[in-house]
Amino acid sequence: MLRSRSLARILPQASLPLCLVAVGLAGCGSSDETKTFDEQGFGITFEYPGDLERTEDVTLSEQSGTAEDNIALAVAEQSAIFIQRYALEQEITDANADDARREIEAVLSRLSGESVEGERFEVGDLPAFRYELDDLATPPKGRSTIVVILDGRNEYFLNCQSVPEGRQELEEACEMALDTLEPTG
Repeated sequence: MLRSRSLARILPQASLPLCLVAVGLAGCGSSDETKTFDEQGFGITFEYPGDLERTEDVTLSEQSGTAEDNIALAVAEQSAIFIQRYALEQEITDANADDARREIEAVLSRLSGESVEGERFEVGDLPAFRYELDDLATPPKGRSTIVVILDGRNEYFLNCQSVPEGRQELEEACEMALDTLEPTG
């Protein structure tokens, strides 16, 4: 059995950021068009509203390591769907996903300052976990729906983070993304 102290073997400290707060925006447009997130290097895809602005200009205020890839689909500066990919040191399978879950929750609890428990589900045949965090200190009055998808030696981390300005639009975009989320391979 994997122990919490073996976190670096399973989900290295690089695997869980929290409090993503700044996105550089050139300005959001307006569109009824639906777009598809299908980025090279990511083994997941989903649909999102076409008026969200895609950017790689993401600033992390607090994190636990460095992602291989960072992309944001932004409604406003602090309201966005942040998508990150992390390389894991150990392969995660269905057999050890619950051990990984306990470690994910320990790291999220440490970073958020509160006890965090999520629900397990599947994205295709991949183990995934969903977490709801409310009333964050950073960003102020922030709310996050976090989904972690484990795909062998890759972790995909989606953080639907919002502040009051843009919250309704972001939460609708997040539900569209999560309802259409699936693996590409």
